[in-house]
Amino acid sequence: MGQSHNFSQNPVMNMKLLTSLSLAAGILAINSCGKPNTPPPPTASGKCFLVSETVNGGPGYGASWVYKYDADGHLLSGSNPPVNGQTPDGALAVNGNLVGIGFGKLKWLYGYVGDLKNGIPSSGYMDFTDDGTTNPKFEEYIFGYDGKQRLIEVAIKAGTINIAYDDKDNVVKLTFITNNGPRVISPIVTIDGYDDKPTPYAADPKIWIFTQQMRSWSYFDEYRIISALSKNNPGRISTDYGVGNTASNYVYDIFYQYNDNGMPALATVQRTYRGAKTTWQSNSYGYDCK
Repeated sequence: MGQSHNFSQNPVMNMKLLTSLSLAAGILAINSCGKPNTPPPPTASGKCFLVSETVNGGPGYGASWVYKYDADGHLLSGSNPPVNGQTPDGALAVNGNLVGIGFGKLKWLYGYVGDLKNGIPSSGYMDFTDDGTTNPKFEEYIFGYDGKQRLIEVAIKAGTINIAYDDKDNVVKLTFITNNGPRVISPIVTIDGYDDKPTPYAADPKIWIFTQQMRSWSYFDEYRIISALSKNNPGRISTDYGVGNTASNYVYDIFYQYNDNGMPALATVQRTYRGAKTTWQSNSYGYDCK
């Protein structure tokens, strides 16, 4: 029987670093040439593998994903159906580290360098094509990690995002530092109210890369990326844009329903902005539990 619980009092945000930070991008789909179209189910025991995810509402769009794993439980691919009524027409991956998607005249191509199998790429880039004209390395990424291989820094052209964790491996703070013009630290995002259940993305360490589909590090689905980088499920996400900008602050409260394996089956995100509370988005999850 599923359970319900509210692990927060507040909800959150609309993370924009600067509009110059970049467009958004990519669907991760691993090239499975020469392999069966439908891989066998994972054989690893004691885990629940996320196989489907649907997002309704949220920052700009609703979408869904289907994840596939190999027999050892390693993530093979994540596929995305139409977004905003448009069908991707160029989704591809080469050797597991090149990712592309296109809508008509607009196309994005992501590349990653480093250990993708364990979810710790050292760097990445995005090429952007508009009506046949390509801007190579339109955005570049450098990823930094701590001694536990947790992502702690993402450096891009216009700034840096620093990520802090608690001793339970949950994200507790995101700090945005711009370097385009006067150095500004804004916003500061704090996260708390974690439950004691595994995050939906717990089975594979590289799935955080998938949460950046159709998003850049300047404006992204903050609830999903925080969840994917954490061990447990956040209950409260709050932003502070600093003195003089308090009207821009957001708070998210996240309410969970769990399945019989203790995994989140539904996460409902309620946003508080300028005193008004609204249901911002809902995320539903399907698993293959071993």
